[in-house]
This record gives sequence, structure tokens and C-alpha cells, in this order.
Amino acid sequence: MKKICLGFAALAALSLLALGLFRLQFSADIFGLLPKELPVINALATYQKGFKREQELLISLRANSAYEAEEAASNLAATLLDKQLAKQVVWQNPAEQDNEVLSELLALQWLNVAPEKMAKLAAQFEPAAMNRILADALVSSYEADDPFESAIGLSDPFGLAKISADGSLDSNTSLVASADGRFRVLYVSPAADQTLAAWALSIKSSAAEWQADYGDVELGFAGTPVFNQEFSDSLASDMQKAVLGTLLLVGLLFFWAHRRLLPLVWLVTLLGLVLAATVAIGGQVFGTLNVISLGYAAVLMGLAADYGLLLYQAHRSGAQPAAATIKQVAPSILWAGLTTSVAFLMVGRGSLPGMTQLGVLVAIGIVVAAFVMLGLYLWPLQKAGATPEQQKAYVISSPAAWGASAGMLLFALAVLVWRLPAVDTDPDTLGPGQVSATQVQDEIDEQLGRDDESLFVLFSANNPAAVQRAMNATGDVLKSQVEQGFVASYSLPNWWPNAAVQASNKPLMLQMATQWPTIVEQAETIGYPVDFMAVTQNALAQFDAVAKREGMGLPALPGSAWLFGQTAAINTAADDALPGFFAVGQVALVEDISAVQRDALLRLVADIPNAQLSGWPLASAGLLEAMQGDLLAVAVPMLLVLLLVLFLAYRGIGEIVFSLFSIALTLLALMAVMALLGWQWNLMNILALPLLVGVTVDYSIHTQLALQRFKGDLQQVYQHVGHAIALAGITTAIGFGSLAFANNEGLATLGKVASIGVVLACVISVLLQPHWWRALHKVQSKTRA
Repeated sequence: MKKICLGFAALAALSLLALGLFRLQFSADIFGLLPKELPVINALATYQKGFKREQELLISLRANSAYEAEEAASNLAATLLDKQLAKQVVWQNPAEQDNEVLSELLALQWLNVAPEKMAKLAAQFEPAAMNRILADALVSSYEADDPFESAIGLSDPFGLAKISADGSLDSNTSLVASADGRFRVLYVSPAADQTLAAWALSIKSSAAEWQADYGDVELGFAGTPVFNQEFSDSLASDMQKAVLGTLLLVGLLFFWAHRRLLPLVWLVTLLGLVLAATVAIGGQVFGTLNVISLGYAAVLMGLAADYGLLLYQAHRSGAQPAAATIKQVAPSILWAGLTTSVAFLMVGRGSLPGMTQLGVLVAIGIVVAAFVMLGLYLWPLQKAGATPEQQKAYVISSPAAWGASAGMLLFALAVLVWRLPAVDTDPDTLGPGQVSATQVQDEIDEQLGRDDESLFVLFSANNPAAVQRAMNATGDVLKSQVEQGFVASYSLPNWWPNAAVQASNKPLMLQMATQWPTIVEQAETIGYPVDFMAVTQNALAQFDAVAKREGMGLPALPGSAWLFGQTAAINTAADDALPGFFAVGQVALVEDISAVQRDALLRLVADIPNAQLSGWPLASAGLLEAMQGDLLAVAVPMLLVLLLVLFLAYRGIGEIVFSLFSIALTLLALMAVMALLGWQWNLMNILALPLLVGVTVDYSIHTQLALQRFKGDLQQVYQHVGHAIALAGITTAIGFGSLAFANNEGLATLGKVASIGVVLACVISVLLQPHWWRALHKVQSKTRA
């Protein structure tokens, strides 16, 4: 009956794990790693979703001449459309190449002007005014020195096109081409309902085939679909190399230390089981994991191997049955696992979601590893402990240990008084390092003259009137900031749909549209070249089309809609998390603006309903504040929980103090090394702090419980535990060190910082702490005597 119950329990556990793996999904969204409760981060994420930037793929194209670049861009766009890989490809400014688009944009802008301005325009179409305007334009054309200037005047005698002179997108060539025309950008929208990563690969493949006929043309790919695809592939490659490298080096070290193949194969098998179980449980807990959270895999390999190494070392040294070894070592493994997992769980109190996931996954994995190793590792290896394995341990002298302790502390303090490690809050540390998408995006920004340090103002609300009010109020603030010398320049959308204004202007637009026959008649009477008035004719035709549309006046032509979408967006999808209407303006601060002045501007804009000032330069400052807040939110509860766990484990104040001092000395020494090497704390490697707290306490518990068990005999402690801790420290450092070669900058710095910290923790716990413990207990023995 007992076996049946155990069988059912095992089947249920396997079913839950399989369900977790089936349910698990991975996300490469960089915003999934950042705290969205920060207004700056929230605005960045909302901008991406509201303007659907996460669906747009960018192709950069460089040729030997402007003509070749234009011809190649046109051909590539046609190729992608013919293969039905794209719904729309914008490779040239629609308003510059399509008169109908330009005319619709003019009509939409006139539709939203102040009613008094529209009335003034409509007055020009009265018969008497019309005749005078045409006559004046004809005379001006005769007097013009430049034929081109004469033609422009004749094409637009009523000045319909002059409304777009104030920074409108319809004349902005920098959207698609560099100043010399040799560099162009294609904006590609997905055609089919498929995953963006698969679509990005299809676009790359087709573009590579196309490029075979254009050998002199260089292509690059950027945009969120490409970034996420390359981010995922890069991190998957990093994880494969890290996990396989860790397993290989752990295996080599184990075989070098013990010369046994079966225990090694069984250890590697259980490490794979721990990893799979942790991923499955993570699937149950989170459902979707950010791909960067998989950075825990190599970390977990090193930590999980520690418990197997400790068990096997104790088993071989004691030459006793597996049950006796497990009973002897289990308390230190369970207490160490508890403290380390608690340290990582406290990361969940922080504000970075990606770090929370990583911390929780490692905490889960440590608990799984402890029970898997205690429950499964030694039983197939019963015969391996038949003959005791005696290893002569090198024990440093007590004076040397105390000298090293004092020297390490004084050296660390001296270095940190001289210089502390800097803090880097750049969100780029969470992303991939040298993937081509980031390099191509940088080149696009440079060639098109975009300032990557510029900010934007996001306006979002559930009705367009609220957006308009926010834009008006923000315009007043920014104008004042320009006058005070804090803002260099700004631009706000000048064609936002205003329902009340549109309702007032539509009748006048319809009235003007009916005047075209009268205009032709009067022009012919005075000898005006009617064929030259293409701008007027097309604009009035769009006046008629736009004014007759029901509801809000919005672009209907694809080219107009794309240009409109550069500064405004209407959310028609059933997404309650997003407002319905968006607009965005650009803000450039003066170069020498102080942090105080910048924060004052942030507060001024934040006080305006439905307006948010944001941009990646501001995100760094917000993240620094969040990290500072996390220190209290995470460190204080972590310290309290650790004190409780350490008290339950030791039941002695001295041992608790030694563990805490080991933590402090490890962290001080680590920061001193970082300061000397010029390393910085960042959004990723800050996770090394709770990890090192857990690892240091882990090694401290193993060492001090062994000291208690063997009554301070250092030879026995090192033989049963010391060698295993040293080997475990090396394997854990290897686990982290394998991340140092990751393409992801954050994971790479985490690997470097944590591997150095683990080595320091191991040295302090194994070589120095035993002498502190022995000195304390000598004093206690003398006191009792």
C-alpha cells in the first residue's frame, strides 16, 4: 500500500512538472525586466505598444550613390510585397511621392485649424476675393525672377500648402534617407498573423536572396522584432555555452578530485533533473519567463553541485552507509539551502520584475537541489563509501589566519575610502551586447540625424479632447522652459483631431470644395493657366472627401496613415490596458541642464493630466532611485530573516556573528576588487549581493556545523567538509564564470562579480573562519573552567 501511494505521488508530481513545462512561455520583452510603476518606464512601454513599434521592422540600405540607393530600396520593397511578407513597406516619404497623400494631409491639417483661421481661408473663395487673388498670383508669376518660384505661386494661389510649414511630417525627408541620399531606411509592417520572431527570420532570408542581385548594396536589420529574435538567440547561445561549460568543468574537477566515474555521471544526471524540475515549477509559478531569467541556469548548476559534492566527500571520508551520511550532513545542507533560498526570495521584494523572476527561480532551484541530492544521490553509490578516503589537509596556522583576516579587512577599507565602485543604471545592460540590431539602430539614428539623448512627451487619454488639452498645456510649459534656457527646442503634433473644431470646419470645407468650377471659370477669364493649379485642385478634392467622412477626420490613405502614425495613434484594439488615443512630441534639453532643473521640468509635465515626459536618458535616473529604494526593501528583511535562520541553525551568538562578519568581509573585499578593476554595479550584477550573502552563509553553516561535530579538529573538518567546500566553491565560481563570456552585458558582469565573490566567500569560510571559531570556543572553555 505504501509503495502504491508513493507511486501515485510520484505520478502526480511528474504530471504537474509536465504541465508546467507545457504551460511555460518565454518573452524577450526588455520592458518585462523594468519596473513599470516608474512613470518614465511606463511611458516608454506605453509608447511602444500604443504606436505598435514592437511590430515594425526596419531595414537599412547603403549604396554607392543616392540613385542606386533609391532604386534598390524601391526594388526591395516591391520584392517583399510581392512575396506577401509585408502588409506595407515605406521606403520613401509618402507625401513627397504621392500628391494624393500630400493633399489629404493638407486637408486634415486644415480640418483641425482654429475656426477663425478656417473662416479667413473660406473668405478667399468668395467670388470677389477669388478674382483678386488669382489676378495677384498671375502678376506675381510674371514678376518672379525664378521660373520655379513662378510655377509654385501659380500652383497654389490661395496658400493651401502653407499650413504645413511648421515642422510637419509631410516634408520631413529625414524619416527615410540620409542627407546625401546614399543611406535609406525601409519601414516594414507584418502581413500575416505569425510570430514576430519567425516573421523577422523570413524577412532576413528573403532580403538575403534579393541581395544576391545587388552585390554593392549593404543591408542591416533593426526594430523590435529583429531585436527580440536576436536577443533570444543570443541568450539561448549564452545559456547553452554556460550550462555545458559548467557541467564539463564540474565533471573534470570532480573526476580529478575523486577518480570515480559512476558518481560523476549520476551527479550530472541529477543536475539535469534539478534544472528541468526548476523550469517546470517556474512555468507553474510565472507562466511566462523573460529569457534573461534563464541566466539562473548556469548559476544553479554550480550551486546544486555543491550539495552533491558535500555528500560524496562526507560519504567517502566516513566509510558509512548512505543513510548515516545523509543524517550527518542533512542539517548543514538544509540550513544552508534555506538561508540561500531566503536570500534570493528577498530579491522578489525589489522593483525589477526580471530580477524578481531570476531570484525566485534560483530560490526554487536551490530547494529542489537540496531535496534531490539528499534523497537520490548517495543511494546508488553505497559501495563507494566502503573504504575510507583519507586526505591530508593543509591547515594554515592561527597567526597566519588572523593576519590574513586583518589584512583583508584593512586593505578593503583603504581601497573603498579611496574609491567606491560606480553605479551604472543604463537599461542597455539588460539587453544583448553586440547583436547587429542595436548596431544597425545606432547607425540609423546617426545617418538620419536623430539625437539618442532627446526626450519625448507622450500624451494618452481615452478621448481626443483630453489629449488636445494636454498638448496645449504642455506647449505652454515647454515654451516657458525655452525662454528660461532649460529646453533647447521642442515640437508637438500640429494635426491632432479635434472633434469640436472639425464639426465647425467641415461645412466651410465642403463649401470651398464646390468652388473649383468657379475658380476654373474665373481663371480662364483672366488668362490664368488652370493646368498649373494642381495643388489647389487636389487639395479641394480632399477637402470634399475628408469633410464628408463620418465621425472623426482621420487619414484614409496608407501613406497618410503611416505619416500620421509617426506622431499620433488611435488604439482600436480591444486592449483595456491601453488608452484609446496617443500623441507624441519631441523635446531636446540644453546640454548643460542640471539634474535639479531636469527634475523640475519632469514635475511640471507630470502635473499636466495625460502627459508624460520620458526617454531612455531619464530612465537611468529613475532606475537609480528604484535601486536605492530596493536596498532598504530587500536588505532589511533579508537581514532579519537571516538572523532568525542562523539562530535556529546555531543556537549561539558567536556563530551568528562569525557568519555575519564573513558576509561583511566578503562584500567589502569584493567591492575593493571592483573598485581596483574599474567594474561598476548595474541592474543585473546587483543580484550578486543576495547571492553572495546566501553562498557565504551556506559555506559558513557547513564549516561551523562541522566544527561543532568534530569539536574543532581542523584535520577532521577539512577532510570531511573543507575539501568539499573548496571544490564546491570552485564549481560555483565556474558556474558564474561561464556567464562572464555571455554576449549579454548584464549576465557577463554578473558572472564576473559573482565568481570573484564566491572565491572570496570560500577562502574566508574555509581558511579563516575556523580559527575565529576555535578562538571563541577556547575563550568560552577557559571562562567555564
